[in-house]
Amino acid sequence: MDNILVWMARIAGIVLVLSYIPQQLKIVYNRSSKDVSLAMYLVLFCALLCYEVYAVGVKEPVFMFTNSMSLVQCSIMLGLIVWFGKGEK
Repeated sequence: MDNILVWMARIAGIVLVLSYIPQQLKIVYNRSSKDVSLAMYLVLFCALLCYEVYAVGVKEPVFMFTNSMSLVQCSIMLGLIVWFGKGEK
């Protein structure tokens, strides 16, 4: 049973990391982030950072990896939001 749960956590982590891509592509394609909430991604970044500290504290490699990748994706989103701002189309 533990092995199944570990695999479910890995799959969930991969899906979580991949879930950022459609929004990132939309921002780049439209060259605008006017409909994306900067505040939401700042709060999400803080939450992911807390989860990462927890994962490191309990030495849980699956969560350390997925949280690290989510932090990277969230950082990319924050960068895109700031870079493209309200944009022009």
